[in-house]
Amino acid sequence: MFQTELNHYLQSFDNPAFRWLMVATTTLGYNTAFIAVAVVLIFGVHMKKAFLATHMLIWTGFAGALLKDFFALPRPENVDSTLKHLVNEFKAATPFIRKGGQSFFSLPTQEAIEYYRENKLDSYGFPSGHVSGSVAYWGGIALLFNRTWLKVAAIIIIALMPFSRMFLGRHFLADVLGGLVLGGITVWLAWFFLIKKDKLSAYLAIRKLRLQMNMATVIFISSCILLPIVFIFLGNSIAAQFLGLNIAFLLIGLQGFPSDEGKWLIRVLRVALAIAVLVGSSVVLDQLIGAVGLKGNEMVLLAKRALEMFLLIWGSTAIAKKLGWYKEMAG
Repeated sequence: MFQTELNHYLQSFDNPAFRWLMVATTTLGYNTAFIAVAVVLIFGVHMKKAFLATHMLIWTGFAGALLKDFFALPRPENVDSTLKHLVNEFKAATPFIRKGGQSFFSLPTQEAIEYYRENKLDSYGFPSGHVSGSVAYWGGIALLFNRTWLKVAAIIIIALMPFSRMFLGRHFLADVLGGLVLGGITVWLAWFFLIKKDKLSAYLAIRKLRLQMNMATVIFISSCILLPIVFIFLGNSIAAQFLGLNIAFLLIGLQGFPSDEGKWLIRVLRVALAIAVLVGSSVVLDQLIGAVGLKGNEMVLLAKRALEMFLLIWGSTAIAKKLGWYKEMAG
């Protein structure tokens, strides 16, 4: 499952149309694409459902990052320079030729593994983050929103993503299978603990959050506030965005969740506003960081990411309320 023969076989079908499809598919697995979809769902469809789906994605990302560093296994393009280099995600120059698994159940050669454990990669291969994230996010969206067209879209994306990653030389068969399992576990856990029976209905019916000294509050603060802070100090940029998202959601909930209802034009305006807030805050924060001479400081960059996400969610919601584009939840 760590052989490069399958990657070569898929690359034998390379032509402009097929390459476009594979690159377009893999683009949907990048952080930028996930944020774009989240903005549309949060402000244009249903805030609380989108919040759950985003959590499914981020928790899967955390688990995947830990597993990648634990196994520390190279990617196909790292062990076989005869593969076509079709995307510029990370530096892929390699001194090895055909150093993937020598049999179906063997790992890449020990020589290649040791080389990349000594010369650390920007990101190791097993399991595939694109695949696990796509399964968790789009699978979660399909479960939460329960719309036929979203289910069809989820199936297509989840089915194509493994082939895209193998075609591009970024993952072995074992990597994408690992990603499918990890993402599947996330979807199952979310369904079992949060979605099935009346649990989702009770969550969606909440009009206003009330922090009480109970186990639910302790779990939320520990997992959604304190844990991301720990990951931030470890240099994790996703944790910074996660922290900003959670603080924004908490403040919105304490103030009272808005109703997601509205004509299509209002929904489009809310999404457009959120995009403007995200772009505008990023530009302003970049200017401020440059003005005080902190450009390039890693912790400042992480703080910027957290603040951008906070302003995107909380700021956009607050402005939309002032403009009358949100109403109070009924009931």
